[in-house]
Amino acid sequence: MVSRKINKSAVLRNRIRRRLYEVIRSHKAQITRPYDLVFTVYDEAIINLPAPELDKLVCEQLQTARVLDNPTQASQHAIVRGKD
Repeated sequence: MVSRKINKSAVLRNRIRRRLYEVIRSHKAQITRPYDLVFTVYDEAIINLPAPELDKLVCEQLQTARVLDNPTQASQHAIVRGKD
């Protein structure tokens, strides 16, 4: 859920939510244990953030939280996605 404080438009808030879900889904294979993930969005700039940068940011957060099983593979995945 993205707060209305970020943006009044439900369309844009849903776009942020969908983009974050997609990044998590792309790393699903590296998340082998059950976790409750909570991402707090503080700035609406994430709407215009390029996909490879968003992927890198989320991947870094997951590595910091030790959610990803193979962090080296995850960072390589982010680099490969950036070349598309």
